[in-house]
Amino acid sequence: MSSRPRTLTPLEHGRRKKFIFRTVPKFTKLNDRVALEEAYNTYAIKYMARMTYPNIKGVQTILEDLAKTNPKAKGADPKRFIEPRFLKELEDSGFAAQLERK
Repeated sequence: MSSRPRTLTPLEHGRRKKFIFRTVPKFTKLNDRVALEEAYNTYAIKYMARMTYPNIKGVQTILEDLAKTNPKAKGADPKRFIEPRFLKELEDSGFAAQLERK
């Protein structure tokens, strides 16, 4: 199981970029579009994971929260709720990389 962070969909990526380009100048007084683009490319793109994989710790947190209202969730094995093979197949086939280039 990979514990890589969640990857944004292309739509989320576009929305996040627009949000960042509106918000960062307000707090940093940086209005240089080229500098903003470079900072965005360095941090938002370079450090984002390429695929979204389930995270055991995340599932465990959800199960712990569910256990408050559903006794069946208490003690449940988070691995039972994770099936990454389909995501791996998309990544291995190059399909995910093809989407990222769009």
